[in-house]
Formats: sequence, structure tokens, C-alpha cells
Amino acid sequence: MKRGRMLLWCVFSGLVISGVGLYWCLPASIDDFPHPLNGVFRQWHGLFAFASLISIGQIWAEHIRKQINKWRQYPDGALHLLIWGGLIVSSYWLYYPPMALNEWLNIGQIHWWLGVALMLILPLHAAQRLAARVSNKATKASVLS
Repeated sequence: MKRGRMLLWCVFSGLVISGVGLYWCLPASIDDFPHPLNGVFRQWHGLFAFASLISIGQIWAEHIRKQINKWRQYPDGALHLLIWGGLIVSSYWLYYPPMALNEWLNIGQIHWWLGVALMLILPLHAAQRLAARVSNKATKASVLS
């Protein structure tokens, strides 16, 4: 699981950096020209998004599948999974927008805020699991001694 965790953090870092870069490079209005780095950040964000799908598949096989039946015990993990699902759907809608939704729904803003939520919940989820593992090890060490 250590390789999968490292892959997830590398991909997550790349998604955050490229996503924030894309947000900063957005034109101020429809009439403005895009920033010269907009295309570069878009390419990197797409690359990391593709890699995130691979890492989610690996995490699904090793981590999520074992805990999915206990989702009530892990509300942060369930929320994390829902946010990833929302990001996947909204990214698909960014490139292939449904005309009925495009008129009254700002898909770009939804995708941005889901990404911000993921930036907050992934470190929280990891820190909570790390604290649980450390306390388990301390409990086992005190029982053995």
C-alpha cells in the first residue's frame, strides 16, 4: 500500500498545483485573451487527472473495497469518495457539456469547489487514519510489555 499511497500523494499534488495554476490563468472576462501558461497548466492538469483515475483504481482495489461496507464508521472516507465521483463527472461535463445543464449550471465553478473540498478532505482523511494507526501500535506495544 505504500507505493499506492505515494502515487496518490504525487498525483494529488500535481492536480492541486496544476488546478490552482489553471484558476490563476483564467481570463478576467470573455473578451480577454487567455494567459500564455493556460495551455500548459491545462495539459498538466489533464495528465494528472488521467493518473488520478489510475491511482483511484489502485486505491479501490487495496483500500476502499475492504472498507466500503463500513462506510458509516468512516464518514470522511465516504465523503472523499463522493467528492472524487463528483470531480470525475464534472470534468467529463467540462469537456462534453450537456446543453440542458449548461444554461443554468456553472460546471466550472462546481468543479473548482469540489477540487477545493478534496484539497481539504484528503489530508484530513490521511491524518485521521495515521492517528488511528499510531494509537493502535501504542496500544499493542503496551499490551505486549
